[in-house]
Amino acid sequence: MKRLIALACLALAPAPALADEVVDTLNSAIAAYEAGDVKYALEELAYARQKMQAVAA
Repeated sequence: MKRLIALACLALAPAPALADEVVDTLNSAIAAYEAGDVKYALEELAYARQKMQAVAA
């Protein structure tokens, strides 16, 4: 029973994986900006913002 509860808690807590995706996207935005691709950097920032808003909801 305790194992089932632990598995349920892990299944209901996807935030760390999502946080890694946000960090990866922000790093991609920085790399794009540094490479001079401002349009792609803005797209990546918008995507990261969308993901963060999903976590906050």
